[in-house]
Amino acid sequence: MLSCTSVSDEIHPTVHYSVHEKMVQALPSAFDPLSPKELETSWATEYRMGVHFAKRLDLYRAITSFQRAEFLLSEEPNPILTMQRKHEVEYYTLLCYALGKKHEDLVSTFESSSLAFVHPDFRAYQDLLLILGEAYEITKQKHKTLSVHQALAQNYPKIAEPILVGHALQSADTKTAFAILNREAAPAKEGNISIQKALFDTQKAHHFLSYDQLDLSKTRKLRSVLDETHTSYIKHKKSPFIAQTLAVIPGAGYAYLGQYQSAATAFSINALFIGTATYFFLNGNIPAGILTTGFEAGWYFGSIYGSGQAAKTYNERLYEALIHPVMEDKKLYPLMQLEYGF
Repeated sequence: MLSCTSVSDEIHPTVHYSVHEKMVQALPSAFDPLSPKELETSWATEYRMGVHFAKRLDLYRAITSFQRAEFLLSEEPNPILTMQRKHEVEYYTLLCYALGKKHEDLVSTFESSSLAFVHPDFRAYQDLLLILGEAYEITKQKHKTLSVHQALAQNYPKIAEPILVGHALQSADTKTAFAILNREAAPAKEGNISIQKALFDTQKAHHFLSYDQLDLSKTRKLRSVLDETHTSYIKHKKSPFIAQTLAVIPGAGYAYLGQYQSAATAFSINALFIGTATYFFLNGNIPAGILTTGFEAGWYFGSIYGSGQAAKTYNERLYEALIHPVMEDKKLYPLMQLEYGF
């Protein structure tokens, strides 16, 4: 009976976070201050306005100012000399999109910008990888996410470890998270990583970590915290199968989850239909009895399926409540690992 309405035990949590203004203001700039000669230019005025608005997280006006600065830079007589500033302005625009959670705009802007061709010598390259990895993941471009994470693992393993652990935890992939922390991945590969290579590569991003470059004490502390969190989750989670099995008795599945109002509602509605159908059959009104029984079957099996879904939702909210404080405290979110600001 439950096979037709069974609910998977797999969860799909939604773990949100935000970056506070004080954190952004506390981060230093990755770039050199404007020279006296640069301060005399029109693009520098727009640039300075953009930085001012960005530090206050007035992101719409900041992006507008940076876009104006980029346009004015394109009209400079020597574009080669201003290319570094162009990269800087483009990066600040992307960072504003990242802080504002405008990931589709971030991706489209990046892929049409000169930053798509920068190398690791770009000062904010690490931060660029961090915001790109999150943007590609949220916009569901998995191969590009993998490519960016592989580059992060190769170039910045100390930053990549918490980011890759956090990435796994956000999708409740605790198996991968513990594989990273337990050093169960394959040895790091050499060579450049490209999106095209990632399309045909079966290796996961964490396979590119060089474990000898990581801080083992930090890894142990994080693993200890995750062990406790995972144990607590396993202890308090609810089984969709048990919820559905108990729901054979109307309302019992919801009661198992502590949802007593839903349990009372399910019991009452099923009891009403059963009582009504019985009344019709006892009084010889067979058509009405059959019709009412059909309605009751819908409510009854719907209640069983609903109990399983409720258990799954319960587990997702439980997981989110347990994992978010850990991810925030250990800075497992990408934007919390930013090295530079405006």
